[in-house]
Amino acid sequence: MFDRILMPLDGSPESEKIRSWVVGLAVELEAVVDLLAVIDPTQLKSSAAGDQQVDPDGLTEEESKFARDYLRTQADWLQERGVTVASHVATGDPAEVIVEQAIQLDSRLIAMVTHRRSAVMRGILGSVADRVLHHTGVPIMMVRPGEVAGFENGEGLPRTVVVPLDGSNFAEAAIPFAEAISKHAGGEVIYITGVAPNSSYAAYVMADPAMTPAQRGGKRRELDDYLEEVTERSTSRGVKASNLHALRTAADAIIDEVSKTSDRMIVMTSHGSSGIRRWLLGSVADKVIRTSEHPVIVIPPEHQQVSYRRGNGRTH
Repeated sequence: MFDRILMPLDGSPESEKIRSWVVGLAVELEAVVDLLAVIDPTQLKSSAAGDQQVDPDGLTEEESKFARDYLRTQADWLQERGVTVASHVATGDPAEVIVEQAIQLDSRLIAMVTHRRSAVMRGILGSVADRVLHHTGVPIMMVRPGEVAGFENGEGLPRTVVVPLDGSNFAEAAIPFAEAISKHAGGEVIYITGVAPNSSYAAYVMADPAMTPAQRGGKRRELDDYLEEVTERSTSRGVKASNLHALRTAADAIIDEVSKTSDRMIVMTSHGSSGIRRWLLGSVADKVIRTSEHPVIVIPPEHQQVSYRRGNGRTH
């Protein structure tokens, strides 16, 4: 599964918030962690503009040396915790370099924070994370820099994995990833669904006059049966699983559930399809990523092709 993890760092304490979560995954999954620092020549030129005494080439070399030294320190920290590490320094547009490096290194997961801090190499993340999320075919784990890791000492894995479902095959692509993490952690998967404004599925909660109370009750039971089916499938594969049908907006229900303990993680897809029982998962994922204080692993569309209710899925 996640046997090679790409972790871009920018030299800021914020970017390092991802480390403890990466250690938990890497140690348990025996994954190689590729540290990456990107030198952005555009930012370097901007910082040197107007100062004729500054040699842009020399500034690039100076920043590259800083990056190599910084990554060496980070590699030592990870190796002390039993992680196999490789380090890489590259020059170019940060988002493009991260996406390209993920392909070249055959990364199975990209792990990065979601906000930026300072200039030059020490602050490439943030808007960059958004661009990577929308241009990579690799699952990406995103953590807000203010997040307090559940594993400060790099111990273990998330004990609870929350998986949002909307009744679509697209959303179900997150299931094998969540199951694999849970098996290694000896934890639990919680399948959760909620309601969303402007969806026909939400009609039974929104008291749509076009639907009778019996029809709304039928929709409720239909989704309950679906959640039970998915839960039973996971249980049959040796995964401890439960489910929750929340009568709240989908994103709020997800965030509330994952916030119950510090050692929880969300695994979800970035896109879904509209219609009965289905959220627009793109907008839901966006809100969850921007507001949750827990890690969110987002599975891109390339993995959203198989229905795991039928028991024929595979983990990429």
